[in-house]
Amino acid sequence: MKARNLIVLLGITASAFAPRLVDAAVHTVQKGDTLSKICRQYSAPLEEVVKINNLETPDLIKIGQKIEVPETYNLEDYVDALIKIESNGNPKAERYEPHLKDTSYGLGQLLTRTAKELEKRHSELPRLGESAKEIKTSLCNPKVNRAYTSALLKEELDFYENI
Repeated sequence: MKARNLIVLLGITASAFAPRLVDAAVHTVQKGDTLSKICRQYSAPLEEVVKINNLETPDLIKIGQKIEVPETYNLEDYVDALIKIESNGNPKAERYEPHLKDTSYGLGQLLTRTAKELEKRHSELPRLGESAKEIKTSLCNPKVNRAYTSALLKEELDFYENI
């Protein structure tokens, strides 16, 4: 998944806290490979691959040539970063948002209204319940909260990739 855009979620710049790029994959050029095809395969930006490999003419790559491709983040990397920012990993975290007249709960600090909207859009997510107590209990369950946080973040990443 390409996810290098600046992601602003819940008023926080999540990508600023995401793990930094430290490793690169090495791709050996095969017959039929193009730089664009390699970049798509690794979900890596073409400009970055050209820069990393000091390619003066990106159209001219040779069979057997080694191309370094930066590793990209996946959804779980972003979920982990968001959890670190929002709750520091505390599954029982709770915060009332007076300007929204709503409370956020759990690892991803999901607002109850946001979670209920996600529940409507995603039939695969565990059901939260109807009462405020059931919703709080559900969102304080780490597995449930992580599933909802992942769904919300995936929607945000998809949105930013398409603009």
